[in-house]
Amino acid sequence: MRKSFAALTAVIFTAACANKAEDVSAAYVSPTGYQGFTCEELVTEREGLKERISVVAAEQDSKAGGDAAAVAVGAIVFLPALLFLAAGDDKSGELSRLKGEFDAVTEVAVEKDCIPAEQIAEERAQAEAAQREIEEKRKSRDLRAQAVPDQVE
Repeated sequence: MRKSFAALTAVIFTAACANKAEDVSAAYVSPTGYQGFTCEELVTEREGLKERISVVAAEQDSKAGGDAAAVAVGAIVFLPALLFLAAGDDKSGELSRLKGEFDAVTEVAVEKDCIPAEQIAEERAQAEAAQREIEEKRKSRDLRAQAVPDQVE
């Protein structure tokens, strides 16, 4: 009985948690749908996708943070609280599609010389720097969280 309860808890915990936005991979979107776009249309579409990705990523991160809190409460208080995690609005599918569309538009824009390669390289460098900063903050937060129980004992 205890093994079944532990297994059920593990399954709910694993299945119910939403991914952080940075962990959501881009879905493949064929660039052929954008081949007929002009440079102006490609740049406009790309900027619109960038904004939408930002909004959906924030919603996804909020969902992921809420799931983590619900799991903590559910584990401490009672297991049925974990069942409510599935009721939230996970945006990972939409985010994955948007990232794929962004990649497809960017690919066509680069092929048509609508966006300078230097701009793409700069955007990638900025994204990598932001990712490193997020990871450093996460590690720092995790270290502080680990230090708190040590101080209580």
